[in-house]
Amino acid sequence: MQRIHKDLTLLLYLTPALIWAIGIFVIISIPSSAIPKSRLLNIEHIDKVIHFLLFFGFSLLLSFGFYKQHVYANTQKYYMLYAISISVFYGGLTEIIQAVMLSSRFGNVWDFFANSAGALMGVLVFSMLTNSRLFKNPCIRNY
Repeated sequence: MQRIHKDLTLLLYLTPALIWAIGIFVIISIPSSAIPKSRLLNIEHIDKVIHFLLFFGFSLLLSFGFYKQHVYANTQKYYMLYAISISVFYGGLTEIIQAVMLSSRFGNVWDFFANSAGALMGVLVFSMLTNSRLFKNPCIRNY
């Protein structure tokens, strides 16, 4: 019973990241023909920026979840490693899914690099935030 409680506590803190991951999957599953035409989307390499931002947000939320939970000490201690590993793995998986399973999309190694760069930057930004005065505020720290 104690183990189930711990797992549910961890899941609670990771729920925003899980919702974000589902959102990423939905976005990568949209057929290219169904994406609305926009001048913004005509900017060269804007798709790399989008990939970067999607995985920046994902790793930021993973970092928050692993860092804020207090039931698994090692998970909290190594939150950066967990967040980067999961983000990079999921970034690769999304590219493989696009290449193999989605006929209207294609996987791209440069998209994978953008996903990975966003994941790394998200964890680094979260790490900087935890060391800033913002996280030293007891009201925020105990969220």
